[in-house]
Amino acid sequence: MRSLKALLFVGTILGAIALGADPVITQNVRAAAFTVGLPCTITMADRLDDAIVSDGQGPYIDGVNGIECTVYQGSSDDVTFNFTAAGKKAVRYLQFDYTDKVSGTGPTGTLSDHSVMSSIQGIASIGVGSTVWSTGGFTTGIGRFAFNPTNWPGASLLSVTRTSAEDWVVTADAGVNEIAVLSQSGKKGSVDVGHYRMPFQLAIHCASCQ
Repeated sequence: MRSLKALLFVGTILGAIALGADPVITQNVRAAAFTVGLPCTITMADRLDDAIVSDGQGPYIDGVNGIECTVYQGSSDDVTFNFTAAGKKAVRYLQFDYTDKVSGTGPTGTLSDHSVMSSIQGIASIGVGSTVWSTGGFTTGIGRFAFNPTNWPGASLLSVTRTSAEDWVVTADAGVNEIAVLSQSGKKGSVDVGHYRMPFQLAIHCASCQ
């Protein structure tokens, strides 16, 4: 329902612009269009040796099987997605292989996680054809795998390329920027329990983005 409302809202705005609304009104509604959460789709690349891969059931689409995927263009410019929308039973999942630990006392193993919540920060504002370094991560049942060296020293940054107005590719490459810090909740807040090699690649598609 949230995705449908977002699409109707954007459609109404674009219609108002097309009908030649007053310039001030047009400017205001155009600005509003860029601050709503716009629906998106996530597709995992599932490359050989990736440590974060899909469940093999295809793209993760906003509003389907409890998936929520949102691009906050013009607001935070973050992209978020999770598999347990309010009132929905989780159907889809991501698979994590965290056996390649570099350091720390944290766990090792594999996980098929239905409770994934993920975010990639500040990428909706980058120009088409541009590549930037960005922060992000995946919150799972065993903690958060964070690509954020400011908060978690030793972690890598994610490489993000905007390939079109509607599409981004987010990459953590083996041997380049694959290190994620696993943080877990402790008595004094979240703590670093280990550094892991966690390469992955995903594509984001947002048909309403500009």
